[in-house]
Amino acid sequence: MPPARFLFFFSLLFSPALAGQQNFSRMAIKMNAGRSPVVFSSQLEALHPILLDARERAEFEVSHLEGAAWVGYNDFDLRRVWLLPRDQPIVVYCSVGYRSSLIAERMQEAGFSRVSSLWGGIFNWYNEQRLVVNASGPTENIHPYNEEWSRWIHPRR
Repeated sequence: MPPARFLFFFSLLFSPALAGQQNFSRMAIKMNAGRSPVVFSSQLEALHPILLDARERAEFEVSHLEGAAWVGYNDFDLRRVWLLPRDQPIVVYCSVGYRSSLIAERMQEAGFSRVSSLWGGIFNWYNEQRLVVNASGPTENIHPYNEEWSRWIHPRR
């Protein structure tokens, strides 16, 4: 292989963007820790799921997935979801997948047979340039959870 092509492929392998995505992927896998099945953002449209946001109310108000219902995390109560159909696809999401996987696990234990967590949460959704909304409509804003976690959010192109 000519040196220029080798350097090009080497730079792709070790580019900061690719390394950042690999780090995000490792972190997202660790956050779910096998607690619940995961659904990728590319699968959502085909599923037509009920979307549940397991972040705190302030995070939800900044932005959320269109059509999502807020269920919270710290004060989550199964009574908020009790009337949902047990056999319909339900996808729970949070910032990166930790809180949503725990809520999905609780829902599975309560008899929801088709509940899963959105892989990478709203951060991955947003980073894929997908639509997020607030009470006023589409927005470019996203709640970073905290300063440390904000590093996983990429600016919009």
